Amino acid sequence: MKNRKREEKQQLIGASSNKGQRILKAVAIAVIVVFALVIIGGMMKVYYLKASFIKPTQAQIDYATKIATAKLQSAGGNASAFQVHVGRGMRKIHDDETARTLIQVALNNNVTSHAYLIDVNTGEVLLHSETDIYGTWTNNKMHNRHDSRYPFRYLGLSGRGDAK
Repeated sequence: MKNRKREEKQQLIGASSNKGQRILKAVAIAVIVVFALVIIGGMMKVYYLKASFIKPTQAQIDYATKIATAKLQSAGGNASAFQVHVGRGMRKIHDDETARTLIQVALNNNVTSHAYLIDVNTGEVLLHSETDIYGTWTNNKMHNRHDSRYPFRYLGLSGRGDAK
């Protein structure tokens, strides 16, 4: 009788632990499958995003540069004082009515930066952004000094714990 009860208890314990292991295995497999789907989906998204950019021809680059410089000159700027940077890729956007091929042209000098988003098909300027440049961290005279390792020196502290 006692042996029979022990055997029944051991079978119940064995069955419950086996059931728990099966659940853990199923959860682990589900997590691995979801992770694999996320990785595959991300790779497909990156592939299709890269595929949507087209390398512009030299004629398209020249056309977009001509439109951007003409727009800058019509606003009163001297286009010869700017460096021209053209994006390496063009994006095709399909609307209901038209298909647009967009390229970015940036005109920079020491004072101002202009960015133009141009539709190469129509020659229309879709976006113009003008940014004034006031200087960068490396151009700041205060931080180019030989003692710039100790920024608290300017506040009356040397940075080593002693007052100046």
